[in-house]
Amino acid sequence: MLQFDITLFLLLNSVAGQYSIIDTAIVFFAEMALPLLCLFGVLFLRPWRWPAIVVLFLSMAAAWSTNALIGTFFFRPRPYVDLENVHLLIGTTFGSKSFPSDHTVLSFAFACALFLIHKNLGIIALAVALLIGLSRIMAGVHYPLDVLVAIGIGCIWAWFIKKIL
Repeated sequence: MLQFDITLFLLLNSVAGQYSIIDTAIVFFAEMALPLLCLFGVLFLRPWRWPAIVVLFLSMAAAWSTNALIGTFFFRPRPYVDLENVHLLIGTTFGSKSFPSDHTVLSFAFACALFLIHKNLGIIALAVALLIGLSRIMAGVHYPLDVLVAIGIGCIWAWFIKKIL
C-alpha cells in the first residue's frame, strides 16, 4: 500500500471527531448528498430534456458497473479494517470493498455529465461531487486513492457517454 495514500488519509480523517458541526457536514456529504445532487441536478436542468437525463444516468450506470468489476478483481479493505485509531463517522458493511469509491464514482459521473450538458449547473455539481469524495475519506471509509480513481472513472464514462449519444 502506498505510504502517501495512508498519510493523506490519516491527515484528512484527523478532522473527524473534533467538532460536531464538522462531523455533521461530513456525514451529510458522505451519505445524503449524492441522491440530493441527482434530484436537484435533474429538477434544475432547463430545458428538461429526456436525452440529457439519459446521458446523466447512463454515465452513472456505466461508471458504477466499472467500479463493481474493478472491485471484484482488486479487493481493498476499508481503512478502518487495516488501520488503528480511524475516526469512523458512518456505518458500512465490514467486509465491503474500499477501492474504488462507489459514492464518488456515481457523483462524478453525474456531475461531469451535467457539466458537459449545462456548464453552470455542472460547476455546482462538480463542487458537490468533490465534497462527497472528500467526505468519504474524512468519514473513515475510503483512502484518497479510492476517491481519485473513482473520479477518473466517473469523468471518463461521462465524457464517453456524452460523446456517443
